[in-house]
Amino acid sequence: MHFRDLGESLDQAISANYLPDIDDDIEQVKLYRRRLHLLKYIDRDTGENNLDSKLRDAITQFQIDVGISVSGNPDHTTFFALGSLVAFEPPEGGLEFIDGLTTNNPALIKAIKLKLSCFGIKVRRNSNINASLHQFRSLLLALMLPNTKIGMTNKELLPFLFDIDLISSGVKGDKKGFHFRFPQSISRHKREQFKDSLDIFLRNTAAIELWLYGYPIALSELRNGNVDLKKALKLFWKETPEMAKPQSKYRDRVTYDFFVRINFLQQNTANADIKTINAAIDKKLKNDESFKLSTEQESHSLISRIIDGGRRLFRGLVAVFRGFIKGVSSLVKNATRWILSKGRTHFIAMKNVIKAGLIGFKQIKPSENIIVLSDYDRDQTVIVSSTGDINEAKIKMTEFTIRSQLRIVGIKGFVWLFKVFRSYGSLFAAGWIRALWSLTKIGERFEELQALNKEATKLLKIAEQNNVS
Repeated sequence: MHFRDLGESLDQAISANYLPDIDDDIEQVKLYRRRLHLLKYIDRDTGENNLDSKLRDAITQFQIDVGISVSGNPDHTTFFALGSLVAFEPPEGGLEFIDGLTTNNPALIKAIKLKLSCFGIKVRRNSNINASLHQFRSLLLALMLPNTKIGMTNKELLPFLFDIDLISSGVKGDKKGFHFRFPQSISRHKREQFKDSLDIFLRNTAAIELWLYGYPIALSELRNGNVDLKKALKLFWKETPEMAKPQSKYRDRVTYDFFVRINFLQQNTANADIKTINAAIDKKLKNDESFKLSTEQESHSLISRIIDGGRRLFRGLVAVFRGFIKGVSSLVKNATRWILSKGRTHFIAMKNVIKAGLIGFKQIKPSENIIVLSDYDRDQTVIVSSTGDINEAKIKMTEFTIRSQLRIVGIKGFVWLFKVFRSYGSLFAAGWIRALWSLTKIGERFEELQALNKEATKLLKIAEQNNVS
């Protein structure tokens, strides 16, 4: 089955995930039934291969609607009329036939609704089609297709609606993307919605073209705009000569390069096989500089491939490094937030520890008492006064003991501060692994600070009670 023959066998668009085998000829009766089903003249749940009464009635009604001789039989004229209304690429003379139908012709209205839905434009079942045709007109004007103009009538839109080639061959763009402009009728707050509609329109157009050339496309998904093109596009570019291929990252999406190649195929395929097509493309690439510039070339030379591979590797490493920096930056930010959230508590604790250190480091006032023997563990001290009296001066010794303990806490506090500053220094001066280790150590230092804070607070209360200053 040749490529152009596929255009005449469109019978499953909008149907429930049914695709005919493109390698097998479709019997005429099946084709009649399926096309009449698409135009809502018959249900498909009755005899596929039989020319039964329901099929004859549907053919009769179709013949009446389009104004051809009524016979109820699948004759050549009826087949031509069906092909003109249903196929994406109408037979020769098909557009003239459509132009001869009145705009309120029942068969034409059904065909218009079918085609609009294939382009992803919603059509309510019982509503007027003018609003949907207005949206279709806006999409054509946005793409700046040839022979389009502001104020086009519905009649002037029909060739674009029934011949897919008029759209795919007129798309403009470059390596960066498609060229389009918003119609004046589209307000600013509706532009994003319009861009989504334009994207669906281009995707569906590409899907139809891929299906016409025999690639696996589920046309039943055209209506909801979710047709999957990745597999078909990758296969399409795989069968393309190397020099005509875009970069790998662009081969699973609809690009301007795709429409450039499709347009070239439309001009050169006729009934040619893939080898003939590729040979023609190779010849054109050697002689047509403008076609070379319209696609991003990939060199065949080994050196160029190595350089290109090195660039891709470098870009990949840069992307990985950026991701790593972003992750570490996020980690540092979170750690900083944690430190700041705990800051008030830690600063109060540091104040107590430093205060304890200052009190502990003060010189003990001279006393008239002379210490003879003291036992810190049992808090028993024998003090000999200058007069020779032996007195138990527990309170004074308690004062001395507190001063000693405060001194120890102060020393620990300053050591703690030194360790914290050293950890911060390693955090900002060392590598990221050391930095993570430093964050852990800082956490441990804060635990030490909490313990010192409890001890210092307790001692400061005792010192205050005993007027230690």
